[in-house]
Amino acid sequence: MNFTIDRKALLDELHLFAGVVDSRGTDLTFASVTFRSVGDQCELSASGGEIGLRSTVPADSEGEGFLSVPVGRLAAWLKEVRGAEVLLEDDDDSRGVRGRCGKAVVRIPGRVGEPPKIETPPDEPVATVGASTMATLLAAGSYAFPDGPDAHPGSAGAQIEVRSGEIRVVSSDHSRLAFSSARVLGAESEEGDATQSFGISMKTVTELKLLCRAGDRSMKFFSAENHLFFDFGHRLLVCSRLSDRLPEYEHVIPKECPILGRVDRAALLAAVQSALHFAPGEWHRARLDIKDDALDIEADSVLGEANATVEFADARGGSLSLHVNLAHFRDFARNVSCESAEIGFTGPDRPFLLRPVDEDDTFTHFCVGMPISP
Repeated sequence: MNFTIDRKALLDELHLFAGVVDSRGTDLTFASVTFRSVGDQCELSASGGEIGLRSTVPADSEGEGFLSVPVGRLAAWLKEVRGAEVLLEDDDDSRGVRGRCGKAVVRIPGRVGEPPKIETPPDEPVATVGASTMATLLAAGSYAFPDGPDAHPGSAGAQIEVRSGEIRVVSSDHSRLAFSSARVLGAESEEGDATQSFGISMKTVTELKLLCRAGDRSMKFFSAENHLFFDFGHRLLVCSRLSDRLPEYEHVIPKECPILGRVDRAALLAAVQSALHFAPGEWHRARLDIKDDALDIEADSVLGEANATVEFADARGGSLSLHVNLAHFRDFARNVSCESAEIGFTGPDRPFLLRPVDEDDTFTHFCVGMPISP
């Protein structure tokens, strides 16, 4: 069995598969990609146990069967060699793959056994979403996942929600909530007007972001009893379906914020990042002083002190002092692309709200954070 494939096209696919496989373990079953001939295409498939990916690239093939080779080793070799095409074929001696690209030749021992089984999605999708829209939703709605040492791998992710005409991505680490939603044609809940929720792991979120940026125009989202499917046409991502993680989170969202300030998003990010160096630890504690015309940030630790000021373009409601986790402000400002942001406060020990000002009518995002004790 052998395949002749464009080197760059193969390397691009392997970059996507690197986020799926488990390259840290010794079991090649979860570290390898399998090549199989399908007409004039080469089908690639891999599973990291938690998620699986299948894709195709144009290829010339001869023979029957399949080849399996560790993703990391093959990708590392392809990055260094020169040549337009790569030939991959059986290597009986190493029970793996022999590769040739230009004048470079390599032998890579592979695994033995059948290729991973990638489940097939149901007939009808839950929603069809533009890839760029999904990328925006993921960036704005998934950064609040639990990432501390106590975070359980199964819960360190986000929640996708679908109801008629709308798709949402929501995440929370119990001290903040990130929410993003977009109006989408063809988004239908199986429960009518009720919201249908699907939990996904952070590994799935990371891989979805890569797939959304890989050039595909749209994505079809499918749901089965135990699996979720994200179909990009010639690429299919399959993941385990986690239990719903964020029941009734709406009650933590402030209805009104009597103290409001509008700031330049880039200026806010620069000020926060300058103070973060002096607000270490899990909580990144800092003091905020909200004044009539500016937001003052003060971080004080054994590493030193830092002060930064962000001017308000518009403000109302008076002054307030509170302590916050600066990482909440940094992650918000990093993951939205707006020019201006609005910060709303309800009190020194009540939730505060961060949201873009110049978002369009089809997209909504906000982050709810909780102050921390002084």
